[in-house]
Amino acid sequence: MLRNYLKIAIRNLRQKFSLFLYQYLGLSIGIASSVLILLWVADEYFDM
Repeated sequence: MLRNYLKIAIRNLRQKFSLFLYQYLGLSIGIASSVLILLWVADEYFDM
């Protein structure tokens, strides 16, 4: 059963690679931006 799920996941990944790439690229940019904003706000808030 697990082997079948992995085969389907790999097949879908090959067919829709550009969509997969854009989604994870957007996710990584969003997480990096959030962390940088959080660090900037923490520096401004605790730098009295």
